[in-house]
Amino acid sequence: MYKALGAVGLSGVVSGLPGGLDSRIGPSGSFLSGGERQRLAMARTLLTGAAVLLLDEPTAHLDAEAGRLMMAELRAGLKDITVVLVTHNPADIDGGDSRLDLGSPSALPELVRGN
Repeated sequence: MYKALGAVGLSGVVSGLPGGLDSRIGPSGSFLSGGERQRLAMARTLLTGAAVLLLDEPTAHLDAEAGRLMMAELRAGLKDITVVLVTHNPADIDGGDSRLDLGSPSALPELVRGN
């Protein structure tokens, strides 16, 4: 559990809570900030043990530095997992194995052909 929390930058936050892992975080995580809820959701995802993850805007509610740190930790910890990352933030995909930019004019014909 703490490994997953560390991978998303929440281990310090959880350690600082009065009840640690047993702390109540309110209905739908209402006692957490938007970024903390986002990172907690990511930690829960990491605990599933899935071989393939689809991450949609994983850094959407994080500031630039927190997003950069989380993505670096995820890349380091997810070497054996296939990750499909959907994002508007180019920094999120730095270091990825391959990239398909749907915003480029040439992308649509390539997708239609099935390449």
